[in-house]
Amino acid sequence: MFFGDIPTQKAANWNKTLEWLDSLDFVCLADIYHSSVTDFVDLVLPVCSKFECADSVGGIKCANAHILANLKVLDPLFESKSDFYIEKGIAEAMGLGDLFPADGEEYARALLTTDDPQMAGFTLEKLQEAGGALRLIGSEDLIAPEVGFTYGTASGRQEPYYEALLEFGQAFPAWEAPCEAYPENPLREKYPLQFNQARSRFRVHSAYSGAKWIQEVAEPHIELNPADAATRGLEDGDAVEVFNDRGSFRTVLRVNEAVRPESAFMVESTYRQYLDGTIMQSVSNDTLNPRGYALPFGPMIPYNDTLIEIKEVGE
Repeated sequence: MFFGDIPTQKAANWNKTLEWLDSLDFVCLADIYHSSVTDFVDLVLPVCSKFECADSVGGIKCANAHILANLKVLDPLFESKSDFYIEKGIAEAMGLGDLFPADGEEYARALLTTDDPQMAGFTLEKLQEAGGALRLIGSEDLIAPEVGFTYGTASGRQEPYYEALLEFGQAFPAWEAPCEAYPENPLREKYPLQFNQARSRFRVHSAYSGAKWIQEVAEPHIELNPADAATRGLEDGDAVEVFNDRGSFRTVLRVNEAVRPESAFMVESTYRQYLDGTIMQSVSNDTLNPRGYALPFGPMIPYNDTLIEIKEVGE
């Protein structure tokens, strides 16, 4: 079961990911958007927006030295449900529904019932009166100054030492060559461009990709240096195919002098319906460094350590 567009967001080498999805007996997705993975699952559970809730409150969390409540603005539209009621429904289907609170309000009150002195006297009613945000008591010390911040370490400074990586020679971060996009790699003769991705101010990962006004001002595209475009006989606005041995995707080319020669840049992710039915992670590198399993969140996917080539669609 996935919550959101996870397979196309947190996995590289889409063709290999798709093989894995096809090997599963049943795949369920909970999402508010028609994201890329929607077309590859057996069941879609429609999720509420942050403004919709069946109860007066949709959730409680602690962030930025505050207790925050997701307060109701309107009733759930159509058949959509909040995360709480989706999880509660699954629990009931498994015969475990009695372990869940009766509704979101009961759940919120349970979360606020604590001996933590920073939340002394906090109630759902007080949260609602405060517009959904109460500052933690005594939290002024949790806000670090912009200048002169002192870390809670022996030296008072940031100590970039990680003992779990000592056996790998990376207790202190040390440079090492990429596993694919390095100058001497013979694969560069076939795929000479390094593929780079970064976030955009127009969406959050792939979320909001379907907003029509965002499509008007931020159409998905890949960028090349003018010299690299000219070498390939490409011009600004051309429909292009991006490919390597893992797979390919199609998009629009934009020429940009700010892009480093012998590289290509694209904003991370978007829905496949805006890439002519293709997925950009079809080409990205899925090699995992074994030492990454010693890290708290596991190995990182080297998205930018990827070699590609670009050609005009139909060549």
